[in-house]
Amino acid sequence: MKSAGLAPMTFIPLIVLSGFGLSGPALGSAKLSFEQVTELAFRQNPALLGQQENTYAKDAGEKAAFRQLLPNFSASTRGDKVLQGSSADTPDDTLYSTRLTLSQPLYRPALWANYQKSTLEQIDAGLSLARTREQLLFDLKTAWYQLLTAQLLVAESRESLDRLRQHQKNAEHMYANALIWSNDVLQAKVRVSSGRQDLLVSKNNVLDAKRRLNVLMDREITFAFEARGELDYSPVKWQYRDAVAYTLDHRAELKQTQLDIALARQDRNIAKADMKPSLDLNLQRGSTAFNSNFDNSVTETQISLSLQWNFWQWGKTSQQVAALDFDLRRLSLDLRQQKNQFQADVHAVWLKLQEADNNLKVLQQSLALAKENFRVSQIRYKEQLGSSNDVLDAQDLLTQTRTNHIQALGQFLTAKAELDYVLGVPVDSRGQLRP
Repeated sequence: MKSAGLAPMTFIPLIVLSGFGLSGPALGSAKLSFEQVTELAFRQNPALLGQQENTYAKDAGEKAAFRQLLPNFSASTRGDKVLQGSSADTPDDTLYSTRLTLSQPLYRPALWANYQKSTLEQIDAGLSLARTREQLLFDLKTAWYQLLTAQLLVAESRESLDRLRQHQKNAEHMYANALIWSNDVLQAKVRVSSGRQDLLVSKNNVLDAKRRLNVLMDREITFAFEARGELDYSPVKWQYRDAVAYTLDHRAELKQTQLDIALARQDRNIAKADMKPSLDLNLQRGSTAFNSNFDNSVTETQISLSLQWNFWQWGKTSQQVAALDFDLRRLSLDLRQQKNQFQADVHAVWLKLQEADNNLKVLQQSLALAKENFRVSQIRYKEQLGSSNDVLDAQDLLTQTRTNHIQALGQFLTAKAELDYVLGVPVDSRGQLRP
């Protein structure tokens, strides 16, 4: 048996899926649960991996800034030769020296403020990573519910097409027995063609949802798989007031804006550091000699305190501080605006959830009525008490009601996922909610 039938590009997804027990022969019919899709995405999504690298970079930056506060050790050596003068061309015309120096900043406001800023940037990177996880999980749920909805609509389109074909057969039989006019048969054939088109659109919607999931999982966009799961209804557990309070406490963007304010304060401290003196301690031990072998060298140990103060810069520093003060006030206003906007976001999603929940209840009742209406219309048509249009209208009503019910359930579950997202419910590294 030949084993070279897999194309080279098929080999990469094969390796990825093997971690879930999906071997080569089962590749064409691979079924993935939402948990498996989530695990793949949280392991391979480029945007998430990029944010993780950003946290590593900020961690390294914080460590580097801290080490700026530690003592610095350096070594130097030099040689000085007199070219013109009384000692030129004599044994003493060249002086060699070597130094070992320890430098310790004692008072450097800019260095300390820079270290505090790097610590805040480290925290900010962690918040960005957390929000990226929340965004990824929301995108996964949205695409997943879209896929399950589309798959159900494919099944509904097939059932609808089967009903239309059966109606066409009934119409052709009744026309053959001179019970109806030919236009009823023509109408039935047109509706069958329309049903085929609806089925094609439904299948394309499935492929569209799979493409979105493949992009989130960083896989080939045409990679085929089957979704293993159902659209299961579950009520919303949040109360509105609790939801608003939660988003104000947990939304990552609010924490980041508060960090931006703290970062701006550190930038202000760095700018104000130019108004303050700096104090450094230097400990130096060195040797000097008139030959490179350092024979008869003189060894000295020196300690020094260095104070530097740029006390006049024509108002440059004060203007920089003023600019940062304006920026601080702007950030404070941004924080107020964000709080208002996020409360509005929660309210909008809450209304969407209420609407979807109520719509589901109404459609559940309408579905039972549409089924009964279609059954009665078929009986009336066979008894020649109703027209072909009556049956087709009843068929349309049943199909549309079923479609609306499926879509409403998908929209409700998507709105629930959106509520978690706008609330800022934390997501761990495996893609699990941590309320």
